[in-house]
Amino acid sequence: MKEKINTTQIGDKLEDQIFNYFKEKIDSDSFYVKRTNCQIFKKKGYYSKDRGSNIIFDISIEIFYSDPDCYTSLILIECKNYSHNVPVDDTEEFFAKVQQVGPANSKAIIVSTAAFQSGAQNFARSKGMGLVRYFPSNEIKWILHRTPSQLITQKSIDITQNILSHSNNRSQFFNFYIQTPLRLTTALCDLIEDLTIDSSLAHEQTHNATKKVRIQNNSIHYITKDVLEEKCTKILNHINYYNGEVSLEKICLLEEDNSNLKVHIYDESSPISDSILGQITFSPPEIKIYKKSCNNHGQLRFTLAHELAHHLLEHKQYMLSETCEENDFSTNNSCISDDEIERLEFQANHFAACLLMPQKNIVNDFYKLIEHIGVKNKGFGMLYVDDQQCNIKNYNFITNALANKYGVSQAAVSIRLKSLQLLFDKRFQ
Repeated sequence: MKEKINTTQIGDKLEDQIFNYFKEKIDSDSFYVKRTNCQIFKKKGYYSKDRGSNIIFDISIEIFYSDPDCYTSLILIECKNYSHNVPVDDTEEFFAKVQQVGPANSKAIIVSTAAFQSGAQNFARSKGMGLVRYFPSNEIKWILHRTPSQLITQKSIDITQNILSHSNNRSQFFNFYIQTPLRLTTALCDLIEDLTIDSSLAHEQTHNATKKVRIQNNSIHYITKDVLEEKCTKILNHINYYNGEVSLEKICLLEEDNSNLKVHIYDESSPISDSILGQITFSPPEIKIYKKSCNNHGQLRFTLAHELAHHLLEHKQYMLSETCEENDFSTNNSCISDDEIERLEFQANHFAACLLMPQKNIVNDFYKLIEHIGVKNKGFGMLYVDDQQCNIKNYNFITNALANKYGVSQAAVSIRLKSLQLLFDKRFQ
């Protein structure tokens, strides 16, 4: 009995998430159908002549063109929280239910947390149904704005097809991966548009009640390292930075005044995963840092600087939120599979390094340390390190001294010195 209750609760949670998503879109008038021409319901019954009674549907959207008490088109949604692929039998069964309550202008959508069998996909396509694979926001690393239909590439189509077909394929970028009767997409507005186009209603009936939802068309702008450096210098001048460890607290307070940014540093780990060091959401702007997950003070500061970089570089143009893990700080992160995301993460990491280790200051300190220990440039770079103990000793002395002064990790110092062409590390060639 307990297992049945838990399964029901999980299913209800999914229905609530999908219902709330559609309702928010309708209430904000960002749904494909104008809010004055549709209503959304949860667990509403519709009469089946075959049964002689009502069939209850998880979610329904009634679309009307004149009288709100007499809908002209009906979208019926079934939510499935499965641990296995949705079979064709379930798809056929749901389609049969929809046909019983409105065969003419009723459209069926199945939303699932799992993938769909190929037979289910083929059947849905042939019957004009929509299939949606859903990922909750807390499972997604980078939540992006939806891709405009005209910018969808063959690569994104292939990714969508794979995620719809294989349950072990997970989303890194979007809440929804969708098969409409006409195409593959990540935008729910495309699905509703295609279902409406596919209906038997005349164009005149739908034209006045629908709207073209604009989806952001923002490719990631290239920003040079010099420009990132200049942006950081302006911020540092604004907080009257002089030397040593940069006060991130001052920058956070400045941004709280400028943009109402809220920054929270928690002693415990993230409730989502112990591997998450920090996260940012853009609407409203909020940064969360998890001390327990950070290995040291330097990593905590770099995590905060990384999230501040996303905010200060206005990456809200491109994504809704981001979570930060340790491997995101790598200069060669093979986990990132999207070129534009890689560009955003590079910008955030380089900006964070420039902010925490200002170029003029760290270069001056570097040369003072070099002079102090008497290192000479032998043609390999000012600081050269290989497997020889003497070179390793010099490397550790300088990088640790700079790490302590600027409140960062030794690894962060190494990356910064390499980018300034002051360090040549043969061990990683």
